Amino acid sequence: RGARRRVPPHGMQGGAAGAPGRQWVERADGTEDPMAGCDRAVLQPGDVLALETPGGGGWGSPLPG
Repeated sequence: RGARRRVPPHGMQGGAAGAPGRQWVERADGTEDPMAGCDRAVLQPGDVLALETPGGGGWGSPLPG
């Protein structure tokens, strides 16, 4: 179960948004099955559950002065 899968974390004071998170199952045969933020999957031997957590939003302008 996870959040910030559709809407990335917000930046503050002009900072850019962070990257949204995602999760998927890497099957033993090389295919990937994407998963929703609140989802379930049946794993078989050799499958991998992969998770990328959301990145934090930036603070302040990302451009120099």
